[in-house]
Amino acid sequence: MSGAKAILDTGPLVALLNARDSLHAWAKEVFETMRGPYLTSEANITEMCLLLEAAQPRSSLRVMQMLADGLLLAEPFLPGRLAEVRAVMERYRYRSVDFADGCVVCLSNRERRLTVISADRKDFTVYFRGSNRRLCLPPS
Repeated sequence: MSGAKAILDTGPLVALLNARDSLHAWAKEVFETMRGPYLTSEANITEMCLLLEAAQPRSSLRVMQMLADGLLLAEPFLPGRLAEVRAVMERYRYRSVDFADGCVVCLSNRERRLTVISADRKDFTVYFRGSNRRLCLPPS
């Protein structure tokens, strides 16, 4: 998807929009440094909204506004890219990779020049081990 500056996993945007999140300061710094638009999947949008609404009702409306403004670019994976995501989930079955993470990995496989922004160090360092993909992860 043209125009994207980075691939965005769920956690960083949730941390940015929820001031009580333990990674809020990190996310704020990342988003100030790495300007959008950000490429993500519809599955990640769903996760973002679910987690934000659990923290503060109606906060997911900010995600909707970011989509409307073109700051977030959400790519659909169903049904057209199901086999691709399923292959990623199968490859990492020992980690119980979820659908949204599988979508981020697939986006990164296609858009190799883009940095992946994720708060999930435990999984994404495994998904991209031995590759030359760029990751932006919180400090350990």
